[in-house]
Amino acid sequence: MKKEYKVALQHLSDAELAEAYVFPNHLSEEERHAANLEIREVRLQRLREMTGQQRLHSELLRLKFQMEDYFQRDTYDEIHSFPVYLKAYITILNKKQKDFAEEVGLHQTKLNQLLTGKASANFALFYRLEKHSGGILKANYWWKLCAKKIEFDLKTNNADRQKEGARVKNELVFA
Repeated sequence: MKKEYKVALQHLSDAELAEAYVFPNHLSEEERHAANLEIREVRLQRLREMTGQQRLHSELLRLKFQMEDYFQRDTYDEIHSFPVYLKAYITILNKKQKDFAEEVGLHQTKLNQLLTGKASANFALFYRLEKHSGGILKANYWWKLCAKKIEFDLKTNNADRQKEGARVKNELVFA
């Protein structure tokens, strides 16, 4: 904000500033309903006018924002796993698994194993997915999905912890 504007606004309270920039809503319930219908119609019209490329871009951004939202959470959730997001990505592209596997340089069997959680993804695939998505879905997003699963497994897999702990000799002990 320019200096002269700051000086001119200094005498106003926070409430006065907010009132000056926020439009008051004095609509009746009927007027609000009519306004909502009008906005809905405009949004639907804009959706109808979108090209296929614009829709694809929009859907990829939606998937990206879902990933980002999930990364903010401290918990692991199976419905936000790498296979689930990879399936969603393929669905958004409206591709057959065979065609998608070919486009990212995977064998169809390997893709199936990734989608069922029987195989783990690697950095090479993360880079390929980033490139394939036009850079919208970064490699580190795909990695973070896998890392959340690994972290969850490390925290909860007590059977393997005990099994591997039994192989340790000369454990350090602090008094």
